[in-house]
Formats: sequence, C-alpha cells, structure tokens
Amino acid sequence: MAVPELPPRPAAAQQRRRATGFAPIAPIHGQPWLRDALQAKLRRRHGVTGYHGELEAVAIRLGLIQNTVKPRLRSPQLLVVAGDHGLAVDLGRGHLPSSATQVSHILGGRVPMAAFAFQQRVGLTVVDAGLAEDLPPTPTLVSRKIAYGTHNTRLGLAMSTAQAEAGLRAGLDIVEGLPGNLLACAGVGVGSMESAALILCELGRLPLRELLVDPHMTADRLSRMLVALQGAQKRHLSARGPIEVLCAFGGHEIAVLAGAMIAAAGQRRTLLIDGLPACAALALAARLAPSVVDYAFFARSSSHPGLDQAFGVFHANALLELDLDAPDGTGAVLAWPMLSAAAALLGEISETVPSWLPELPLITDEVSPPPGAERLPRLRSTLPPADMRQLPLMNEVPDR
Repeated sequence: MAVPELPPRPAAAQQRRRATGFAPIAPIHGQPWLRDALQAKLRRRHGVTGYHGELEAVAIRLGLIQNTVKPRLRSPQLLVVAGDHGLAVDLGRGHLPSSATQVSHILGGRVPMAAFAFQQRVGLTVVDAGLAEDLPPTPTLVSRKIAYGTHNTRLGLAMSTAQAEAGLRAGLDIVEGLPGNLLACAGVGVGSMESAALILCELGRLPLRELLVDPHMTADRLSRMLVALQGAQKRHLSARGPIEVLCAFGGHEIAVLAGAMIAAAGQRRTLLIDGLPACAALALAARLAPSVVDYAFFARSSSHPGLDQAFGVFHANALLELDLDAPDGTGAVLAWPMLSAAAALLGEISETVPSWLPELPLITDEVSPPPGAERLPRLRSTLPPADMRQLPLMNEVPDR
C-alpha cells in the first residue's frame, strides 16, 4: 500500500504504518518507576564516584530507550546518505565539489570523518540514494538509487509519491542489514542543505532566512539563494502533510534517512542526528511516527547558525560543541565516546558500595515495575522535554 499524500484518519494511520512494514515505536515516557530506578542507581554511587552532571542525564535517557537499568551500546553505525538536487542549478553552488566527489572522498578515506570512524570502530555505510551519476562499487557503498537526482522544486515536484515511498522503504531495508543499537545519521549532496531548509520551514515553522544565513555568505549569494527557495515555496503553497512536503522539496537522501530513523527507533536503537538534512529527516519522521524523537540525540559538525534553529524544533542541543566546519557525520563520530561513557555509568560500574554510605536499595539489571505499571517489551536498541509532543502529527493536518 502506498504511503498517502494526504493525512489519513487516526485509525487508518495505524493500519497504514503496519502496511508499510515499520515496527511500532514504543514511547519512552510514562515509565516513572524506571526513571526512578535509574536515578537511584546513579545516586547510590555519588558518595564514592562523585556527580557526573549532564552525562548522568544522558545515561538515564539511554536506560529509558533500552528499557533497562543497565544499558549497553554496541557496534555503533554511521549512515551517510547522498543525493543530488535539481534545485542546485539555481543556487550558484558551482564552487563546491560535486556530490559524487564528496562521496568519493568519504569512501576513499580522504576526509577525517572516515579516519575517526575507523579509529572509534564505528561502522561506516554510505548510501547512494539519488546521485546524478553512478559510482564504482566498494564494500562501504550501498546503492539504493531512487532516481538520478530530484527534479527542480522551483519548477514542480521534486519527486513523486512512489519515489517518496521507495525512499522510506529503502531506509527500512538498510537498517535491517546493520548491526548494533546506535545509528548515527547524516546527509550529503549539493543542494541537500537547501532542500532540508525548505522542509524545516514547512514542518517546523522556521524562518527560511534564519536557516540559510551564514556569516561567511556574501549578500549577493544569500539574495540569489532566497529568490530560488522562496520561488519554490510559492509554487508549493498547498503542500501540507509530511509526504506532500517531501515530494515538493525532496530529497531522496532525506526520505531514506527518515525511513531509517523510524525503523531504528522501532528496534529501540539510539539515534544520533548530525546536520541540517538529518534534522529535516527527523522532522519528517516525527510527523509520521511522533515517538521517534524520543530516541534522538544530536551532534554537530558545522557552526552554521541554521543548525541552532533546527535544534530548536526539537528543544535540543548538540552533545558536543567543537566549532567544527566539517562534513556532516564528523560530529557524530566524535560524540560516540561520550554516549558510550554515559552508558558505562549504568552498565559497567561495580555495584559494591562502602558500608558508611546511606542505605539505598540495590538496583539490579532486571527491575520489576510496581503493581499496575505496564512493562514494555525489551527490544534491541534522548529524551526531549514533554512539550516535544507539540510537534504536529500527520493526522492533525486538516483535509483540504
């Protein structure tokens, strides 16, 4: 069954999600007993180990994601999805390397991100979702080409509904073939950032100019970019639902990333979102499956101010701020040791406590919920504030 262009009614939405093959995503809110157990486990050690600040908050979120007081992260994966955009011809981006060249640098280990991934033992998978040319096969490259780039969104739809559905399904298939329980997501391609900005403007109600402006950008280049993107917005004023917005603005890499995020969260994998295209994919995924946001941490590979606007949609901040100006995915690899350390706070520290410490209940790996509390199933595998649920749902968009 095709992913609908118009928002279905609530009951139909559940049937539609089952039909597309995505596992339902378990919400991680609503388990105060588990949160209390995680906090007690950390508090028990403060007299010996000290307080670890925000790292403890990250650890608690990991425990809620994995539904255990002893979370463990294993076999981290970095998924970099690439695609070309028809809109790029209007953006004056000829000074940049082509999308295929950018991908070739990653595959050839000619960017620090690839070296960092190898050093940190992070699995790297690069997906061709819509490059304008074919690349020679390599063990790291996965070809799931939906099309040879998108159409120019300023002139018409960037992609068809069938292509949008194919991208979402490709993301599902790719995640099924990846090990581990942490998935870092990034998108690359000439025009990818501008396509992401258009999606975030529509789904996140963000101002276009604030997403695009950069201190290093000339006034002429900004003006040219705004003319092109505002022209695309005017052409697609009727786009409302998430699939309609995706079809209107593209791109194929964003569709694949959105599908991968939904699939990964359905398996209780932790998500690490890096860059504007990945943020746009998460905004899209959140309109299709709102609980996916509960599973997302954020990384940062660029100091571009537009990322601050994108993070604001999710009421989030990056785990690390290193003033990078590198390809998306770099910050995610560098943030991995921090997430691993947070999990170790709960999963790897000895429970032996000196007798002089105040008596607190010993917390074991298996915590029984109090009578009447629902115990969620333990699956494979953060926690934005509750008001994150204010993101509009797919079925909340009025029919036209």
